[in-house]
Amino acid sequence: MADPFEISFDTVNRILHLRVWGFWSGKEAQRYRDALQATVSSFRNQKWSILADVRLFPVQTLPVRTVHRDLMEYSLGCGAVRWANVVGGLLTRLQIERLASDVCPNISMFGYFSTESEAKKWLLEKEIERSSTEGSRLFQAV
Repeated sequence: MADPFEISFDTVNRILHLRVWGFWSGKEAQRYRDALQATVSSFRNQKWSILADVRLFPVQTLPVRTVHRDLMEYSLGCGAVRWANVVGGLLTRLQIERLASDVCPNISMFGYFSTESEAKKWLLEKEIERSSTEGSRLFQAV
């Protein structure tokens, strides 16, 4: 049986792409956890962003939500600086907002979009803003 998720990393833009779908069992959530942690281990402790397509991911059971919350915390601790979510409806967005509020006091690092292109554009704009700000600070300090 194929896993109900896809994970890939765009090395050029430093974006971890996540696509999840369906209603998960605890075993599927654990396989996702293992796959995500294995992928992140290759670039952890560097700055990167996440683009998560959760349009086909309905509200999950508490054990599955707990795995996702723990992975959010793990990702933030490993260098994730922005998280763009492509959502298909209000319930999915509310589920993600709830999980995010449990692990991250800075909710402005999470964005919600109806298309992947909007989400990627936001991530890339935020990266440019952050790079410009960091460059300005460096220039002023000299």
